[in-house]
Amino acid sequence: MNDGTQGRPYRRGSLRHDFAARSARHGRRGHPLNLVATVLVEGTSTFGDSDHHLTCFGAFEVDIVDDEPVFTCHHRSTIEDADRLDLLGELGSLCTDRHVVLGSADAYETFWDRRHILRDGLTYIDTIAALETGEPSGLTLLGTPESTMIELASSFELPNCYQTDLSRQARFAAVRAQLTWLAYITTRASRSEARSLFAAYRAYQAIERAKPLPF
Repeated sequence: MNDGTQGRPYRRGSLRHDFAARSARHGRRGHPLNLVATVLVEGTSTFGDSDHHLTCFGAFEVDIVDDEPVFTCHHRSTIEDADRLDLLGELGSLCTDRHVVLGSADAYETFWDRRHILRDGLTYIDTIAALETGEPSGLTLLGTPESTMIELASSFELPNCYQTDLSRQARFAAVRAQLTWLAYITTRASRSEARSLFAAYRAYQAIERAKPLPF
């Protein structure tokens, strides 16, 4: 049965056009062509004898280039109010036109801990809306049990990021972002795709560890 749309180009604004546009952002694999996994940490922390508003994000970019993943890690933190908007603006720019996988710095161990995920999701959306830097192409709120995150950290020789202290959450935000991506792949990718992405990530780790320490 012909519904009158067969052979017609997709009209901008139509459901079929929107679906086609979203699909075009994915490569031959299921992994989005441009993805960033991120963890946002904000709150009041004590440094010295005074309290400061701490703002931090860890972000792990994964771009599929010529069918291969390219990784870039970011870690930004400040306790200066004057620098906060610039830091958040950088996060907004990283997320523009990318699929965002948003993790939480807090552990998810019980059903009630899902409030961390929902809270962080609302905070992130409100932040991006206020910045007006541009919208992500998609958003996944990742709720992975902390036991799985700990297993992934062990498997990939990453630090255990189960932290409750705000300053330590900020310190490990970049590692937490990498674990967020690894958890996303574990739950979303096929076995063959996950194997390929994990192998590429291990190669990236080896290169990063071989770099000389800055002085």
